[in-house]
Amino acid sequence: MRLPFALVLTAMLMVACGGDVGSSASTASTQPGAPATTAPPGTPPTSSTPEQSLAADKPYSDPLSYSSAANASLTAPVAEQAAVVHRRLKLNDGSTLTYTATTGHLTASDAKGKAEASVFYVAYTADGKPPGSRPVTFLFNGGPVSATVWLHLGSWGPKRIVTHVPDASTKSFPLVDSPDTLLSDSDLVFIDAIGVGYSEAIAPNTNQTFWGVDEDAGLFRDFITRYIAVNQRQTSPKYLYGESYAGIRTPVLANMLETAGVDLAGVVLNSPIMNYNTACDTGYGTDCTGFLPSFGAVSTYYGVSNKPAATTLPTYIQQLQGFASGSYQPAVKSFLASKTPPTGSLVAQLTGYTGFASQVWLDNFNMDPGTYRSKIKPGYAVDVNDGRLNALAGSETSYYDSAFSDQIKTYLPQGLGYSVKTNYSMSAGDTWDWQHDGLPQPDSVPDLASAIAQNPLLKVLVMHGYHDLNCPYFQTEMELGRMGNVPNLRVRLFEGGHMTYLTESSRGPMKTELHTFYNATGTAVR
Repeated sequence: MRLPFALVLTAMLMVACGGDVGSSASTASTQPGAPATTAPPGTPPTSSTPEQSLAADKPYSDPLSYSSAANASLTAPVAEQAAVVHRRLKLNDGSTLTYTATTGHLTASDAKGKAEASVFYVAYTADGKPPGSRPVTFLFNGGPVSATVWLHLGSWGPKRIVTHVPDASTKSFPLVDSPDTLLSDSDLVFIDAIGVGYSEAIAPNTNQTFWGVDEDAGLFRDFITRYIAVNQRQTSPKYLYGESYAGIRTPVLANMLETAGVDLAGVVLNSPIMNYNTACDTGYGTDCTGFLPSFGAVSTYYGVSNKPAATTLPTYIQQLQGFASGSYQPAVKSFLASKTPPTGSLVAQLTGYTGFASQVWLDNFNMDPGTYRSKIKPGYAVDVNDGRLNALAGSETSYYDSAFSDQIKTYLPQGLGYSVKTNYSMSAGDTWDWQHDGLPQPDSVPDLASAIAQNPLLKVLVMHGYHDLNCPYFQTEMELGRMGNVPNLRVRLFEGGHMTYLTESSRGPMKTELHTFYNATGTAVR
């Protein structure tokens, strides 16, 4: 996830899964560049059926200790070891999927073959599928230094935490089989950035070496190319799936991979921020137009907007978008440039969409999300990542956060066979180099455009939640509009917040979109 700019600079924190086990793959160590003498980590068996007994588990007890400190590093050489287990899962269509889970480290190396970092990953590969033609998706969270546990245990892995969002009254967060897993369409590789999970730099580098826009994306590129080589996935259709700050990382990474000769089949952006220079809550942006439709969605949830009962939320928000771009944005720009006050009719429309009194809008015409959250439910704290969540002022609104940190502690050793002495790091980052392409803050739209120019068949799917007050969907739409007509670009909106997949009613529609996306054929841009 992406925190407001002031918090990012000080904390760099993100506020933002049973059965028989076994393996037919080797967990033998392979050093960077050395050929595997046995089946490499993550390689699925040649055949498997639900009726077959699953092979024995091959756990791995990692002897190393890992640190999230900025100056931390491991001493080379670092072994590429992994735990390998087998599971089976019943999918929504009633079929049974048997899969291999591989948990451990691979070494990312630079162009000269020099080790950079030991990267922690969890890979899920479907058994009995030819890896050469089977899609593989690399998934990661944002932060920019936030663990990928949120996507791993919240989104489309074979196990997920049930959070009951937006029902905050629950106290139980079970880890359950996920019959709508994306593993039905693609193998999945969840990657932790350097300094989180158990990923750490290798000396003479330190963790902080990779805490920058370009350095971070370059490290992800080097890990992905290593994973492809070790697991013989050169001919597999390759996808990237990133969330939040990964709206910056993913396009930059996609551009780097395409430049390096690694063609991608598709890119999925979940609740991304794509341009810090135009985000009004970063201290660098200008007008807050991009937030207005999300304000209207949250106000509708609390029953204070003027949405007619017979009008669907998508239709209502579409009307608000037209108002935002056609009336509100020009007036805000005029106000910021010359203090021109808004007209009474404009303020009346804002009042109708949000439920706020006219004076609130007169006092806060270019309304930022912090102001909106402080006023939409007086006496309560409203969550920045999902405006439908709230708690008494001074309380924690993201009531499910501890469930993720607790579940990953037990799931890794008990579910995946990987144990280690140190704790799984949820977040890190003392400082971050935000510069990119000559700008003090990153703008990834040119990187995405460059990746598409290099690979005209590249497909892009952007998924957002209406109620996200952190990375609002309309701001993303405006940023993507700078590229003009892109045939292979799809933007889809759903009920929910920043981690849209936590909303139970949205999981089905989101999975349908993903299935359609993975099975579509890219059209060359002419």
